[in-house]
Amino acid sequence: MNRWTSLLVAVLFAGCSTLPEDGPGKQHLRGTLTFREMTALPTTAVAHVVIVPVLAEAGAKPIAEADFPARTGLAIPFDLKFSNEKIAAGGEYLVLAQVVDHDKVWFSNLSSPLRISFLAEPGDVTIELRREKL
Repeated sequence: MNRWTSLLVAVLFAGCSTLPEDGPGKQHLRGTLTFREMTALPTTAVAHVVIVPVLAEAGAKPIAEADFPARTGLAIPFDLKFSNEKIAAGGEYLVLAQVVDHDKVWFSNLSSPLRISFLAEPGDVTIELRREKL
């Protein structure tokens, strides 16, 4: 009986090691968009975050992009998810962010975009946004 229990435990552990963690080839970039001071934003404002290759060709699609609620305060959290298939080995990427309301950009990091590489997990990133001239 003891031999069968050991065999069963070994088979169960072997099966567990082949289960996917988050599905096939998923990746994400988490972070926070920050402001230098407390910022009052319209209730309809959204934060738009996009990841693009540094050496993107004209018309190239972003690796990932999404909109997040832009609340009044000091920071806006974001979490972009995308597949590993969209990332080139050794590629470098720019993370661009804007706070937009009714097609008007209020804040952005376009003058100094964040440059990252996915060779190592970038972890949580912080992107400081600057006020745009309205």
